[in-house]
Amino acid sequence: MTKKPYYIEYILKNHTITDYLDTKGFYPKREMGNKKSYLCPLHDDKDPSFYVYSNDLYQSYYCFGCNSYGDFINLYSELENKSLKETILFFTKGLKINESILLKDISIYVQNKYLEKKIDINDLIIKTARCCYDYLEEVKFDKKEIDFIEKVYKIIDRLIFNMDKDTLLEIYDNLVDKDLLNRRNMFKKENVEKVKWRN
Repeated sequence: MTKKPYYIEYILKNHTITDYLDTKGFYPKREMGNKKSYLCPLHDDKDPSFYVYSNDLYQSYYCFGCNSYGDFINLYSELENKSLKETILFFTKGLKINESILLKDISIYVQNKYLEKKIDINDLIIKTARCCYDYLEEVKFDKKEIDFIEKVYKIIDRLIFNMDKDTLLEIYDNLVDKDLLNRRNMFKKENVEKVKWRN
């Protein structure tokens, strides 16, 4: 990932999406490890489709309903109808920032955000989830296999947080072409052995 300018890092480390959503009257509907689901504040949402992901540095969000995504700065700009420049200057009062450099940095910041979305990450996540569910159904929701899929989802959550579509695509391809196929064969073999042992 491209390193963000120091003043953007400053904002993201000092302001959280979850605290901001609280001030707007949006509260988590569900909490799962490092992510929380909300009704989306950006569109008319009946089922929680807006997810906030947390890591050690800052929070990001992704909405599976309207495909909106970003960090605290993006969300604040959208909800308060402010430009990125206005938002950054508002949250960095007291910091010395050269405005011509700021405009250049904003341009790179926006460019990186939208270049990251060449692959439809929403479609990729849905395909990966469908593939994992179909596999669990096939192995009759075996506890060991559920544990394996949960580990896969932890990795996927981290990739969504980082908008890392290349690695997500790689994981999807591996799951479809190799990992689940190998585990499926191993599962069938183990079950054949269990049946033989019982008889």
